[in-house]
Amino acid sequence: MTQSIWDKRASALEQILSFIQQQYAAAPDPVVNTTVKSIVAALNVFGQSQVQFFRDGINQGKLQPSSYFPWDYVWQTTLTQIANDTAVYQQTAAQRLSGSPEMQATLTKADQLAQDALNLAVDAKLLPVSCVLTYFNKTADIHVIPYAPVAVVGISFTATNAPRDYLAIAHEVGHHVFRHTPGLAKKLYRALPMDPLWREPWLEEMFADAFGCLVAGPVLGLDFQDLMLDDRLEDFIGDDGEHPVEMARPYFYNKMLQELGFTEAANALAERWEAALLTRNDPQYFVAAGSDELVSRAEAKEALETAVPILLDALKDVFALRQQTPAAYWSQDLAPGESPELLYDLFDQWVQQNPQVTVAQLEEFGDDIGVVIGASQPQNIRRKGTVQTWIDGLKSLTASYQLPPTAWTEILSTGNWNVKGPDGDNGTKG
Repeated sequence: MTQSIWDKRASALEQILSFIQQQYAAAPDPVVNTTVKSIVAALNVFGQSQVQFFRDGINQGKLQPSSYFPWDYVWQTTLTQIANDTAVYQQTAAQRLSGSPEMQATLTKADQLAQDALNLAVDAKLLPVSCVLTYFNKTADIHVIPYAPVAVVGISFTATNAPRDYLAIAHEVGHHVFRHTPGLAKKLYRALPMDPLWREPWLEEMFADAFGCLVAGPVLGLDFQDLMLDDRLEDFIGDDGEHPVEMARPYFYNKMLQELGFTEAANALAERWEAALLTRNDPQYFVAAGSDELVSRAEAKEALETAVPILLDALKDVFALRQQTPAAYWSQDLAPGESPELLYDLFDQWVQQNPQVTVAQLEEFGDDIGVVIGASQPQNIRRKGTVQTWIDGLKSLTASYQLPPTAWTEILSTGNWNVKGPDGDNGTKG
């Protein structure tokens, strides 16, 4: 295909985004006419800047070609992600404007929970003031975006009648914190010993698990046990090279809860998990992803448990906040002899009135966007189209330098934003 067809496609997306932005500005829903409208505007400007960067770089010979990533592939990757994000925001707006009263109430509660989780990272100075946007999705996920200070969190439709399905929010916000805290991922990869090699790909998921525990407390450990147990045996004992192997993952939660001081709940959950393993034929081994290495469950348990202090050290400021206000956890410790299942009942009661939090909104200010909390002045203001990282500076270098593929592919992926491409992961994390 010639580049002209890509120009036509880029123009189509720009026109669609401009149209829905105008529609959302007049929408009766306060989230749609602020955060959704503003995030669409930010996407439109950012998408245009990506298109212009590659159009000018290719036409002017400022980007060295790559046999591995041909230009048509670059265009397809860029436009697909713009379209992907557009679909998410249209889905979000439609749910808020035409969803049932139960759906709208559930999204309002999900916004509050996500904001509460995100505020923990903000208060610990890991992130600047940020806002959230939740929407119904087939499964819980975090939609990774670089162009606005917004955690876009997908929740299960079933949360309308099953409050425990809100709990995934705590974990998903952990992914947002991992991806957006400057220098955090690099620090953790350096701190985590390389041995065993099969543990390193689990790092982001372990971080999200750790952060989730700091948000939600022991009920999240219970919830993740049940999430592991509803999978088929192949997945239960398989290593996908991204998530901790399911038959051992609860060991991480139990160790984390012990370190946080939830001793009774951790012990009860440990007993529950050992009993559950017997119902799944008590698996003892798994094959490490990408290899033929046979790893025992005991080895995985040790690898997960020894990672806890490393992650807790990276989150020490978050932990310090929780120690100051332990009542802010979404759940508390059990009393001796109480059943772990009681944690669900207590969370169902807690979430009816909590958390008490003001949900921030994203708003436009001319060529800028910023976060507004209630009637306060805007914070974390940035120019539309920027990502507030070194990527912004790298884009400007084509005026003076010819960029090699190792440089321009960083702009293509922009922090794992892309669906396809060198680091593509569908823009989501589960």
